[in-house]
This record gives sequence, C-alpha cells and structure tokens, in this order.
Amino acid sequence: MMYRRFGRTNADISVLTCGTMRLQYQWQDMKLSDVPRDCQKNVENIIELAIDKGINHIETARGYGSSEVQLGGVFKNLDRKTRSKLYIQTKVIAAPLADVEQKLETSWDNLQLDYIDFLSIHCLNNERTSDNELDTESMLAPNGILAKARQWQKEGRVRHIGFSTHAGPNIVIPLLKTGWFSYVNLLWSYIYQYNTPSIVEAKKQDMGVFIISPIARSGLLNRPPRIWQELCKPYTAMQFNVLFSLLCENVDTLSIGPAVPSELEYHVNTLSLWDKAKDIVNTIHEALYSEICSRLGKEWVDHWQEGLPSVATTPKRINIHEILRLWTLCKGWDFEEFTKERYSFLTNSQHFFPGNALTSEEEADLIQTLKGSRFADTIPTILKEAHSMLFDANLNSGPLSLKSEKD
Repeated sequence: MMYRRFGRTNADISVLTCGTMRLQYQWQDMKLSDVPRDCQKNVENIIELAIDKGINHIETARGYGSSEVQLGGVFKNLDRKTRSKLYIQTKVIAAPLADVEQKLETSWDNLQLDYIDFLSIHCLNNERTSDNELDTESMLAPNGILAKARQWQKEGRVRHIGFSTHAGPNIVIPLLKTGWFSYVNLLWSYIYQYNTPSIVEAKKQDMGVFIISPIARSGLLNRPPRIWQELCKPYTAMQFNVLFSLLCENVDTLSIGPAVPSELEYHVNTLSLWDKAKDIVNTIHEALYSEICSRLGKEWVDHWQEGLPSVATTPKRINIHEILRLWTLCKGWDFEEFTKERYSFLTNSQHFFPGNALTSEEEADLIQTLKGSRFADTIPTILKEAHSMLFDANLNSGPLSLKSEKD
C-alpha cells in the first residue's frame, strides 16, 4: 500500500479507499440484528481484508441505507490501536438544521465511534445543494449545517470537514475557494478530465482530494467496450484507470467499492504494477487516443470542450457539454451502455445531472449560444444525433433513483 498526505488534514491516507455503498444489505435503515448473518459476515471480511492490506480510509454515508449500522457492528469490536490508525468518513446531505442534527446523531449512533475523522457535506452539486433547495450560502448561517459541524469539531466528535460533489469546475472551484473545507470528494477519471481545474485548485488550497466512483461513473469499466478491452491488453480498463488516476500528483486517494473481498483484492493487486505504471498508462493512452482520433478527427477530440455555454445560459437548459461528451464516448470508443445510462439521467436526476437533452421534437436556437465554439455550426446536428443514438425509452420512463447505482 502507498500513502499520501491528505491536504491540510495532514492524514497519511492510503491511495485506495474502501467505499462501502455496495456493502449494505438494503437502502433503508435497519437494526443490525435484522441484517442476515451472511451479509454481515461479508462486511466483516471486507473490512478485515482492507485493514490487512493497509487501507486506512473507510467511507460511507447517511444515505447508504444499512451501510453505517453494519460498519458500526465491525467498528465496535476494533481495538484502540487499530482504530487509531483508521480514518472513517461519513457524509450527510445539506438540509435544514433540525433534519441535519437528527441525521448526524443517527450516523453517530450507527457507527459506534468516539469520533468521526472526516465528515462530508454531501451532494453540493449546484448552486442549490439538495432537494429542499438550500442555498450554499446558508451553510454559514448560525443555525446552518456548517456551524453544527464546527461545533462537533470543537467537541472532538469530528476531526475534519469536507464536501462531496458530482459537479464540474464551475460549481466546485468556488466552493474550494471558500476556505470552509479541508478536503473534497469529486469525480475525475480518464474519460472525465473535465474536473482537472478543480483538483488543481484543491491542491492550491492544500485540500485533500478523494476521487469517487472510478468504475460506474468512469465508464462502467468492469464491463468496458470491446475496443477498450483490446487496447488495454494485457491489462484491464479498471487497472488502467486506477494507474492513470494515481499517477496524477493532485490525487490523494481513489475510492473502490467492493461488494465481495475478491474485488478489493483485485484493486490492491493493481498497485503491484506501480513501478511500470507510467509506461502502461502512456502505451494504452496512445492506443486509445489514436483510435478515437481515427473515428472523430483530432481537431474534435482535442477541442470539442472549448467555448461551450453553461447549462444556466443555454436555451431550455440544455446540458451541451455532457451530451457532447457522451456522444464522443459512444462514437469514439463504443461506450453505448454507459452513455445511454448517463443520457437517461439528464432531466430525470435533479441536481446530480443538471440540465436537459435536446429531443428530436425541439428546435432550440443554439447558434448564438455556441458562438464561442469552433464547432458552432455542427453541434446542433450532433445534439440531435446524440438523442437519436442514446435515448432509450426503457431508461427514461420516469424519475430515476441514483440509489440504484452500485459504485
């Protein structure tokens, strides 16, 4: 195992984090005594293996159903020395204070810990942070969630405060610059380098950087397209993405979300490739880059993201950046399953995936909005093609629950 300084928390954190969303028995709260013994034994085995392999960061959330209470069943049996070497993180969604206090107390009771190392304010995904549209500014109010977290810090119940987000730089960077937080959980991967400015800014602010969801939201890399399977050989897409991510000097730790011990072992074993990581990543990148350029042209691959308008300034709040990204992944590398799933989240998943798609029935005038892009004349046609390619009625039958995601 390798370790990195987690920003100004000064924690020496393992480069792999044991995420626990997929360990839970169900999405609803429940008593530990009601969890089937085989399910709880699996949790015990995974945490034991993680500790044995040198993983010292374990991450959960108030919104992960029975995850907290199941982890509490493990944590209560840790000896003091083992506990002192671990960093435990949980997350709570910003909400009115009474609701937050109840959730924090529930997390406290579930985890059965004397203190929580990292408390994250969850889902700061846009200017309005959650379902109740709480303004981020109100977190600073005397009765806001940040004030409560600070109180817990003074009492020794919480060591460090951070935030988690699924947003891009336009939302993330202003939050990084507030000085409110010591670390950030965010999306960044080989196919989502859009947040590169965010992780660079986080390091400027001496904040810890925790990369979330390196499998599901990084392209369903446990079942990648055939072209990726071929071009990554003799390695796998997951190994490539882990090595790519950890080669970035702005990344401290990468979340893995094992459902069984073998999945955790697989990712830990990837670190045995570290001595030749640069050669592996460079070779695979060159092959992947050559493939996508041969299909879409080097100019598009290198410049499509430039000059695009934000969701807020686009007619009908069309998420042009995300749609073009998905179209590029599908046309350039055959990420059909992943891109159809992600496309269905537009409109249906509130602040997790803000903005809308351009349906075949709509005729939005985008030319003026796109004046900053060198592809202004072709993007409207591409957006319509993307809808034709990616819209799946079975995936767009109604509001989606992100709780169905398993990473």
